[in-house]
Amino acid sequence: FKTGSCYALYEPKVKGEEESATLSLAEWKEGKWELHGLWKMPLHWMPGEADEGRWSRPDGYCDPQNTVHMPFELADVMADDVPEVIVSGEKTKYHQAMYVMKFDKESRGLELLTYSMAKPVKAGGYLRVYDASGNKAIWQEWTFLEWKEGKLEERAAWHSESPYNNIDPAFYEARATGADGKLEKFRATMGNGEEENAWSYVVEKDGMPFAKLRVNWMPEKSRENGDLMEGAWLFEKLTGLAREDFPERHGRETAEKAKLGRLEDSATVEVEPAAGNEAARVRFSGRK
Repeated sequence: FKTGSCYALYEPKVKGEEESATLSLAEWKEGKWELHGLWKMPLHWMPGEADEGRWSRPDGYCDPQNTVHMPFELADVMADDVPEVIVSGEKTKYHQAMYVMKFDKESRGLELLTYSMAKPVKAGGYLRVYDASGNKAIWQEWTFLEWKEGKLEERAAWHSESPYNNIDPAFYEARATGADGKLEKFRATMGNGEEENAWSYVVEKDGMPFAKLRVNWMPEKSRENGDLMEGAWLFEKLTGLAREDFPERHGRETAEKAKLGRLEDSATVEVEPAAGNEAARVRFSGRK
């Protein structure tokens, strides 16, 4: 933590009682350990190599998500040259919870910042955390946080949902905080276009009609990863964040890793603003 002293982050030996702490922080000072924090936090990790244990259980259980093999790790996710602590939390079949804790210079302890259902990552100058509905998730949500005036604040969020019933249409939701500090909420509902190579979206802003969009794909262009390309375009227009930081619709990777092309190189987008709402045309024609 760049203090010049030695710290120990550990699981207490005595556990099991309901009120017992599960995580402790102590500093070596004047020949003894000085306690700086106790937390009651679910911890789950398994010693071993990175690829061990996934398929090798004798009962044949298939675990799609590896259990992490370290109790915590240090990573400078706030980009302030002092590492944060990412603690390995509870484990479900598909997700491993992670808790992000920041060192506080005044108390010389740790402050719990946020929680994520996957390892938090840095994306476009922000800390991106993940949430989902659970097993075979019908929805996933990524929140982009920034360190501002001594606290972690939401800059934008992206929500992707595909209902189980195969009747209700899939949709995206976005939250964005503008330069004026006001929060805007959008919902883009997917629907099939009337023509071949066309898709449409009905967009609402703060619960009111905002615009209709038609994506017209060029016949000679491949539509492989087309839904992701459309999603990345919408992500940029609705959140105001860079398209490269768009998380995949069916995963927790970035558009850059998925090697997505730019939608504008393969399709044109028609914008039909809701009555009297020309702000929609402005928003979808360029970066906010």
